[in-house]
Amino acid sequence: MKTSPASSQRLRQWVRRVHLVLAFSVGLVMVVSGLSGSLLVYHKEIDHALNSDLWRVEPGGGPHRIDASLDAVRQAHPNALIGLVRLPRAPQHSMEVWIREAGGIHKVYVNPYTASLLGMRGDHDGLMGTLHDLHVHLLAGETGETVMGAIGLVALVLLGTGLYLWWPRGGRWSGAFRIGWQETGVRKAFRLHRFIGIVSIGFLVFSIATGAGMVFHKAVNVALESVLGGPMRTLPPNLTAPVNNSLSAEQLMARGQSILPEATLTFLRLPRTPDAPFVLRMRFDENPHPNGSTYLALHPETGDAMMVHSYRQASSGQVASDLKYPLHIGRFWGESGRIFTVAVGLSPALLFISGFLFWRRRRSRPSQKMRPPPLPDPQISS
Repeated sequence: MKTSPASSQRLRQWVRRVHLVLAFSVGLVMVVSGLSGSLLVYHKEIDHALNSDLWRVEPGGGPHRIDASLDAVRQAHPNALIGLVRLPRAPQHSMEVWIREAGGIHKVYVNPYTASLLGMRGDHDGLMGTLHDLHVHLLAGETGETVMGAIGLVALVLLGTGLYLWWPRGGRWSGAFRIGWQETGVRKAFRLHRFIGIVSIGFLVFSIATGAGMVFHKAVNVALESVLGGPMRTLPPNLTAPVNNSLSAEQLMARGQSILPEATLTFLRLPRTPDAPFVLRMRFDENPHPNGSTYLALHPETGDAMMVHSYRQASSGQVASDLKYPLHIGRFWGESGRIFTVAVGLSPALLFISGFLFWRRRRSRPSQKMRPPPLPDPQISS
């Protein structure tokens, strides 16, 4: 059943209004998210350059002194609980120890060769920490993260309305992908906005989907398991009885390395309660996740493996779930992927600017109506 031209026009006007309202609300948030995300693609490199006093050390002649480094943190912060330890990724990098004190979560930086403390900062301190908090949490904690995920889903509606408005009517495909550099005024802004939108829409949908997938990871994991198969990764089990004594971190690290000798240690998670295990996070070379997605839970007293989740034996559903982060930040495709991700992050700002120019110029000339551009003259274009 064909719709009348009048009905089609009314629908188009309604979609245009929705697109405009979402552009000036959700679109603004996506501009902030895209710009912050583009910088966060290189957050480690930027943070290392801005805070070299915290990150850079002179490589020593011996191995890393993990136990001595942790003891130094405990002596400096006797009332703090050590949770996570980010191990150095390069010989010239320091060790990052996450502690929880009365004032919140802080990161302590230690020279792993000398066990000397280099400094401390809050979880979201500094330029890159603030940008990460803005990009992920909207500066509002877990609630802000949920809101950000919901905004991402609404942004898919914004992109959908844009695609509908772009779709050529009457089969006028010849001008659908024209940039219109030679045109001026309203039509130039209109052409530029359409071109940027149609070129970037697929990549923006992909970026939004992977970002929202990390926010709503529980629901996404259920869907991935049902479609691709499981099991999915479970939380490490607790001990059957609390322990009084524990092996040192270096001993437990050596135990984990003996179980998975081809994997590289990336993080340690120290027991937070007497019945919690010691958890190692590891990475195989072929794993695209920069932190790895292999986990070992060891008994703190005996070193026995209580849980082994290896990337090489993971289910298809779990592998797909672990890909969300490296796909979102572009690491899956190497350096070229990171550069391309930066470009995609800039596109919401370009869309907003070009769309705003089109809207403002059209409002300033209300009598000028946007009509599809005429088809090119065959004699001139040939």
